[in-house]
Amino acid sequence: MRYGIILIAAAAVPAFLVAWPAVRGVRAEDRAMTGESIQGEGRRQGVEATDSAQEKKAGGAEGAGSSGASAAGRPEGAASQGEDAARATEKAGLRDEGGARGLETATFGARCFWGVEAAFRKVEGVAGTEVGYSGGDFENPTYEDVCSGRTGHAEVVRVRFDPERVTYEELLEVFWNAHNPTQVNRQGPDVGYQYRSVILFHTEEQERLARASKKALEESRKYSRPVATSVEPAGKFWRAEEYHQQYLEKRGLAACHVDLR
Repeated sequence: MRYGIILIAAAAVPAFLVAWPAVRGVRAEDRAMTGESIQGEGRRQGVEATDSAQEKKAGGAEGAGSSGASAAGRPEGAASQGEDAARATEKAGLRDEGGARGLETATFGARCFWGVEAAFRKVEGVAGTEVGYSGGDFENPTYEDVCSGRTGHAEVVRVRFDPERVTYEELLEVFWNAHNPTQVNRQGPDVGYQYRSVILFHTEEQERLARASKKALEESRKYSRPVATSVEPAGKFWRAEEYHQQYLEKRGLAACHVDLR
């Protein structure tokens, strides 16, 4: 029996000795893999730390550049304000045919603003138009508010024009021809204070020209009734709802087909 045990033990020892290098190899491989994992994690953390440092450095440089621009006399946020203005102009649907520089503004109320806007958009030198409400004292009015007659606003067209290509006097001619200025608070079937004939001037020169033009029209005896158009300083302009902008143009219509006489 003892000899049997000795033989079994003797046989087991070589097998263990044969398997031991393989076990050691596996453990060594595990340690190597663990070391690589630790090194990889260290590299990743190092890259993140480097990226964070670069971001902070870039942020500091950007702040310094902004401060430098302000110190050079350029107000902070000037570029963003210009971009905001450009977006607002685009949103307003204004056509930019002559560039923003040198453009002037004129505002007229003649009747339903659809047809009046269409008339001005055909004029060479008009860079943009938009319809809205002005002349009243009601804040942020809707179309329904204005139609109620309680806001004091008129339906108006705000015109941006290049004075080197079209004069204010020429715009006044378009205004007079776009409606019947002798009708009081109405134009054809459209009745209401919002349809009154009005010139809203933006400068003293526009006021002078508007009053002179009105006087010349009265003296021409073109109409048997007096000209009812009022000449008033331009107040706050409230842009009308989007579906009113370029209403006729979007529908392929040339005019409202209203008898103005």
